[in-house]
Parts: sequence; structure tokens; C-alpha cells
Amino acid sequence: MNGTDAPSPAGAVTERTQQYLAETKPWVRFMSVMVFIGAGIAVIVAVVMLALAFGSSEATNTPLMGTAGRSVTAVMYLAIALLYVAPGVFLSRYASAIGRLAQDRSVAALEDALEHQRSFWRYAGTLTLIGTVLGILIIVLLIVGGLFEALAR
Repeated sequence: MNGTDAPSPAGAVTERTQQYLAETKPWVRFMSVMVFIGAGIAVIVAVVMLALAFGSSEATNTPLMGTAGRSVTAVMYLAIALLYVAPGVFLSRYASAIGRLAQDRSVAALEDALEHQRSFWRYAGTLTLIGTVLGILIIVLLIVGGLFEALAR
């Protein structure tokens, strides 16, 4: 056992555990900021799409990118922005909890940090599962639609 592996008093977090989490904190904070920036960009794109939808002349409107198409795209970007906020909050709370752990090296502070990390991964896993199922469903629908199109000819 080296110095960082020394047993800690009951209810305290080891030096090594604290070190690993402290080294992770800047990256967690960076990722939370990047997630918030991504959400902000999605909101900006949504606003631009709405401005284009209701501010463009009819001559530039095509069936897919007319008022309705741009409005649907704007709503999709707003939905993406909303979905991005939660993981940003979870990561930010996790980074803050790691900071509190540095001050109060208790097991309770560690559990609080891990709870925020768990919330992030549960949310990310749920979205990944939903996205995967929707992706497969879309592919199947496209294949079936293509088959019906081919049979109709």
C-alpha cells in the first residue's frame, strides 16, 4: 500500500478516491458547459428557422422548407434544446458535488456526488434507448415504404 491507499477513518473518503474525483471535476464541468452551449445553439437555430418561416417571401418557399417545414424544424430544435438542459444540469450538479467532497471528505458527500452522476447516466441511457428504438423504427418504415413504392409501380 502506498501513501494514497492508507485507510481513512470510518466515514471518510480515501485520498485516492478524492484525487480521482478531483481530476474528473474539470472535465465534468467542461462537458456540462458544452451541453449548455449546445442547447443555446439549438435555441438560436430554432429562432432563425421561425424568423425564416414567417419572414421569407413566398417565392423562396419550397414544399419542404416553406412556413410549415421551417416551423416543424424550429419545434424540433426547441425539443432538442430542452432535452439537452437536463444532462447539463446533472453534470453541473455532479461537478459541484465533487467540489463539496473536497471540503467535506465524508461518505455522505461522496454519495451525493455519485447520485448526481447516476442521474446523468440514467437520463443519457434512457435517451439513447429511445433514440435507438426510434432509429430502428424509422429504418423499418422507410424499407416498408420503399417496398410499397416499388410494388405500386
